[in-house]
Amino acid sequence: MSPIHRSAVILFIIVSTSIFGIAQQGKKPISLDNEDLSPYGGSTDVVNAGKVGWAQVNPEAGRFSVMMPGTVLVGQRPLSVPSVGTLTTHIYQAEDGGREYIAYYVDYPYVLPESMIEIAYDSGRNNMLSTSNVTVLSESTIKSGEYTGRQMLVKEETHKGYLQMFLVRNRLYVLFCDNGASDKISDDTKKFLSSFKITAE
Repeated sequence: MSPIHRSAVILFIIVSTSIFGIAQQGKKPISLDNEDLSPYGGSTDVVNAGKVGWAQVNPEAGRFSVMMPGTVLVGQRPLSVPSVGTLTTHIYQAEDGGREYIAYYVDYPYVLPESMIEIAYDSGRNNMLSTSNVTVLSESTIKSGEYTGRQMLVKEETHKGYLQMFLVRNRLYVLFCDNGASDKISDDTKKFLSSFKITAE
């Protein structure tokens, strides 16, 4: 796994478990000591195999669509949540020009009240800062259709990347892509992030 992909996996674990902690109104510290940080915990499939250029990924069970380059690896990994058990993370990953584009989603056992969503995003960001070497360079509220999310430009050592998250009922979507060493969003990063659409609840 590349350093930027490992960072993406860690950020996803921190953000998703933090949000679930908010839903439980718990304040347990997050630990990665027992986490499997491999990208995929189960079998790996592909979509758009052998595809040249960018194409839409639109998994029916995922209830989202997004543009990704080339062959897209599809996999699953377990996500351990205290007092709940193991949830399943669904992962879509593509690489182009040495940069990775990753879409995750995970379903929680119950729906987070709408009034708690911004608090949940804040909790994910705060725990990410306190339990990793990541720095947030910028942050903004974003929209995908009627759904409100959060976008951050993050940095770890010399790597910079964009992180987006959308919490829709009981499902958390997280997008992550490598932006190289630049603070300016690249055209391909913009294409990936702006193409994301939630197709159903």
